[in-house]
Amino acid sequence: MHLFELPPELLHLIFEHIVKSRQLDRVMRIRIVSRQFKTYIDRLIFHLRLLSQISGSFELVGFRFRLKPAFPSYVCSYLSYQVLRERSTTSLLGRIRRAATAICEMEGNTGDEAVMMCINSLVRLAMLNYVDSLLREPTVEEQEECSNKDLQEDLYVAAIYLNKQSYVKRLIADGIKLCDTASGYGVHSGVFGKAFPAAAKQGNLSMIKLLLPYYADLLAFAQREILRYASVYGYQEAFDFALDMRQISLPQEYERVAAMLGPDSRVFGPYSAGSPTGWLERWAYLGEVEMVSPLQSFVLCSRNASSVRYTLDKGANPNWANRTHPRAPLLSAIRADNEAIIRILLEAGADPNMPHSPSSPLMEATSKGNISAVKLLLSHGADIRQGCPPPIVIATFKENMDLFRLFREHGARLDTPETGGLAMRVAKSHGLSSMVDALVREGASQDVVRYWGPDTCSQTWWRRLLSPQQ
Repeated sequence: MHLFELPPELLHLIFEHIVKSRQLDRVMRIRIVSRQFKTYIDRLIFHLRLLSQISGSFELVGFRFRLKPAFPSYVCSYLSYQVLRERSTTSLLGRIRRAATAICEMEGNTGDEAVMMCINSLVRLAMLNYVDSLLREPTVEEQEECSNKDLQEDLYVAAIYLNKQSYVKRLIADGIKLCDTASGYGVHSGVFGKAFPAAAKQGNLSMIKLLLPYYADLLAFAQREILRYASVYGYQEAFDFALDMRQISLPQEYERVAAMLGPDSRVFGPYSAGSPTGWLERWAYLGEVEMVSPLQSFVLCSRNASSVRYTLDKGANPNWANRTHPRAPLLSAIRADNEAIIRILLEAGADPNMPHSPSSPLMEATSKGNISAVKLLLSHGADIRQGCPPPIVIATFKENMDLFRLFREHGARLDTPETGGLAMRVAKSHGLSSMVDALVREGASQDVVRYWGPDTCSQTWWRRLLSPQQ
């Protein structure tokens, strides 16, 4: 008898046993066996709240909606189901349902379909802020009643995200302080986050403009929020608007203050946050970051060559990186396997030898086995000797004979302990007999084996790739 010819109640027990007796990753693989398997397993995953197992480890950054939308969409459906089942009106899930219902009542459409659409939208917003908290089982403290102010702020931010302009205009007219300013904080929902970022995440330019006059004394931060989310989600209109925003003319203001105070004033001493010098440095830094960071976001998220050209034309630096975002755009493009963007960045002056931790561009391309990217980097001057471990050692570890030969053709050495000796150790440690033979043919000695560990080179490469314990 075919499995699905069994009585439904027996089928349910069989699939319940399958789901309960296996780890979640195994269950997720079983569900793709067939459409019928998927139906039964999804129903049980949702009903048993099995995704609570990944709470605390599921770091959902906004750009993953663009990079790998399938799983976040699955989580969104799962959480929407949990919102409908939630009994508490003060837990995070209950507050989502409460805000969605209030929005629908405001619009005069409380049908099941309208409420469900609203819940789905608000779940996506909440996921960008508190996905781990949404997935795990609520604590006793979270079940306790929250204040009316908390619930009101949920509604305010939800209305902004869903572009309910008439309601938001009434709030502004009533004197509700929605956005942060230098003089104080605006509304901050414990479920949906702050007001202005919610508008930026949706990319609705009319809502952004509606809120912007009340954000005027933090213009650079508003610009950053718009650029950040416009670059992630491809909101071209909002992106153009943000790039055209003009920041306060600090150099001119600085000159006026300097003329009034004179050269001996203490404000011209060491930088401080409140001094004109400190403000000048701060705004200059922010202005540079805002003009450049969208380039990295586009490379990471949209993989859109035209967007990269656009930001380069706007003056973005192809070699930009800082402590917060240590990866320059070139490394991001290599990790995305986007040859078109790699070429654009190199032609725009991206440095193929720019140091990164733990990988140089050539090391990263070699690790991914992307021979086209490697050739592009070499043609633009990438140094085959740069990197720890050297690229030819990584090619050895990956058993990539094409890259191994390519590096040898470009002069990669194997006659030093750091190259041939290290490559031989890696090949022997991992039982790569084909690479041992290739190294011997290229003149590397089997007797000269260099010890290599985290004290002599990158700990990340040792731990993740070359450690013989793997």
